[in-house]
Amino acid sequence: MKNLIPMIGLVCSLSAFAESLTLTQGLARPESAYIQGEALFISNMSGGGMLKDGIGWIQKLDLKGNVVEEKWIEGLNAPKGLRSDGEKLYTADIDELVIIDLKTKAVEKIKVEGAILLNDVVIDRDGTILVSDTWGEKIFRVNTQTKEVSVLMNIDAPNGLLISGETLYVGGFAKPNATRNGPELGTKGSLTAVNLSTGEQRVVVKDMGMIDGIEETKEGMLLVTMKDIPTRPHSINWVDPKTGTIVGAMVGVTSYASITDAADLAYDAETGIIYLPNTNSHNVQIIIPE
Repeated sequence: MKNLIPMIGLVCSLSAFAESLTLTQGLARPESAYIQGEALFISNMSGGGMLKDGIGWIQKLDLKGNVVEEKWIEGLNAPKGLRSDGEKLYTADIDELVIIDLKTKAVEKIKVEGAILLNDVVIDRDGTILVSDTWGEKIFRVNTQTKEVSVLMNIDAPNGLLISGETLYVGGFAKPNATRNGPELGTKGSLTAVNLSTGEQRVVVKDMGMIDGIEETKEGMLLVTMKDIPTRPHSINWVDPKTGTIVGAMVGVTSYASITDAADLAYDAETGIIYLPNTNSHNVQIIIPE
């Protein structure tokens, strides 16, 4: 096994990676990548992550990284997490859930009252949208039919979200500072599993770091991106959710990938390809396995 830094012991479900492509065309502070069918969508904040400046957009590409529409949807503020049900694409935009029809590109917005920084999006078993509010330290439920918004739970600085079966995985970012517009230095978030039926919470990895994106491999490993912390640079981590063990990591700048500001990744479970936005480097890395 090569091109991965072993943390405790590599397992056979980790791929070896050979190369990466760097996408830069039409990207400005890309935050999230998401695969829907044969399309790759990238959210671009462009400006500040909490600014309602109307200069954010979503780019559409094919899975090889060729731009289909540079500004597929524009006029957003600071769009972050992306998720789709096959008909609509959902993105979190500060204090609104934005709903985009994949065929017509019609845009609908639902205001999430009380939200400070909506971040990632997932779809519950019944089609309800769950969206994390990092600085508000909540996860909201949004019924897109009735427009009803409620609080699912209070949890420490939730950023990345992933649903696998009955489990909601929540990646904590860091404790918010006093003004709730950024992280308190020196704090770390934990990776938590929440049983959607019972509400029971289990810490998978305590004080893991400043977690951003979470995806799942077909072998059941979690791919977890982390922002720079004093002890480790930006990274993609392979986590065994059963044991809470970080079994491998792709860290920093290497000959095959440059992980310089790891945000919310997309992962193609069939090909093993990772699509990683590096927000402040204004690029997306397509990291290709051997």
